[in-house]
Amino acid sequence: MLAKPTRFQQLLEVYEDKGGSVITCVRRDGDEDYGRYGYVAGKEIAPGLIDMTTIVEKPGRDKAPSDLASVSGYVFDPVIVEYLQKQKQSHDAAEGEFMIQDSMQQMVKDGHHIYGCEIQNGQYYDTGNPLEYLKTVFDFALQRDDIGGDLSDYLREKLQ
Repeated sequence: MLAKPTRFQQLLEVYEDKGGSVITCVRRDGDEDYGRYGYVAGKEIAPGLIDMTTIVEKPGRDKAPSDLASVSGYVFDPVIVEYLQKQKQSHDAAEGEFMIQDSMQQMVKDGHHIYGCEIQNGQYYDTGNPLEYLKTVFDFALQRDDIGGDLSDYLREKLQ
């Protein structure tokens, strides 16, 4: 993710102001998105900032609590470690993936605050998709002073 201020500067600002844990969120509303990301809901306490009550991993459009997707990048209160250890003890790998969202939801149920911070002035890059990965590489490479011009020339040549 490219953002100004950076994603982590934005997360840390919330953490320093509110405490608790803070997660990176972006608005994603494509049909395929609801099968790729976790979605959060909660009480909006400031524009683009929610005090999370729910997080659901890959819910599908019909079960998503909002269009606010959690896209990795976290600032966690250290108590998360205790929740993850407890979750690990009862996790059966044969039943599915070990997901941090389960511990996060339990933290919320126990009264810990987790804030969903919609990153402002930013561009989210989804590198889990082959085409989006390539777009990311090209976008970053084109911005580099040492190779951007040469890459731009190469691409123009290939597209003619």
